Amino acid sequence: MLEMFQLRAVGMRSLTMSTCVEHLACLQRNPDQRELGLEALHYYDAYMMVTSADPMTAITPDFIRGFPGFLAAECSLDETKQKFIQKSVMHFLSGIDILTSVDVPYILACDQAMAKELYFGLRPSAAVKEYYECHFKTADGQVLQVDFNQLSFFDMRSRESLRGMLKPYLLIRDNYEADTDARLIVSLARGMGASWPGIPFGSFRLGMEDSRALYKEVMLESDLQMRRAGYDAVEIELNRQFLLRVTLGFFVPYRLMYNINYQALT
Repeated sequence: MLEMFQLRAVGMRSLTMSTCVEHLACLQRNPDQRELGLEALHYYDAYMMVTSADPMTAITPDFIRGFPGFLAAECSLDETKQKFIQKSVMHFLSGIDILTSVDVPYILACDQAMAKELYFGLRPSAAVKEYYECHFKTADGQVLQVDFNQLSFFDMRSRESLRGMLKPYLLIRDNYEADTDARLIVSLARGMGASWPGIPFGSFRLGMEDSRALYKEVMLESDLQMRRAGYDAVEIELNRQFLLRVTLGFFVPYRLMYNINYQALT
């Protein structure tokens, strides 16, 4: 599910931030209301991105009718917040003379079930949604983007499962540690998918020998990449300790790998 911090981290891609801020300043005197209006426009921008809407389509009443369906299906919002965001966007579009007095009741007459049908009829992009969802909060209040491009051989459900596991893991680590660990977690996940294709990520339960083999393979590959990049022995050993940390702190607790003496393999 999409969250506001992810939308802010990605930024507006279809709408123009400076133009939105300028218009909101004219429409709302209260700075708090302007900020809430900007949040609502972030959601609308994401709706445009996920549905690949061009600017002319995005201002049509029929397209706007599908917006509540996007909010309900894809965003972590309660119904009250969804309605507030919809009305904020409509207030903005009315204020800049995009919507007429006839358009507003036509849009509001669309119930949530119909709005969802309209939204899914636009064939939303799973890849664009995943791009937003690959942004994670870290313990120091920063946002980390994790590259899932290496995991294209996993299906969308498997990558969703991995994101669900990463979310609480990264949330208790500062940005530096989270970034280091996320890279190694993706490397191990890639090794799993390459060695045992067709198994959903959340269903992995590697036994003792397979866990040992995977760990050694990823460790040696990582060592080789670091040597090629010019890192010295001290830095390579430090990276091995990071690999040990994510194995014992992530893969073993989630029962993806067997709990053996990985320290003896380093």
